[in-house]
Amino acid sequence: MFTQSGTLRGIAERYLWLAKGAKDPEERSKFFDYAMVYAQLSEQAERRESSRPMAGGDVERRNVPERGNVKVA
Repeated sequence: MFTQSGTLRGIAERYLWLAKGAKDPEERSKFFDYAMVYAQLSEQAERRESSRPMAGGDVERRNVPERGNVKVA
């Protein structure tokens, strides 16, 4: 199973590879910018993935009444 951060990191590495091989300076700059954006997105996704278990994001909520199902006594 691939994680979102791993996929984004792979895209960033691919753009970096393209930037290194580009002959045209404008194209090289464009690919490098794309690589930086995907690297930042990968870092953000990694932080979200690592913070979920600590914050209880993977725990199912039970015994929590739905907003419209409140009984009035």
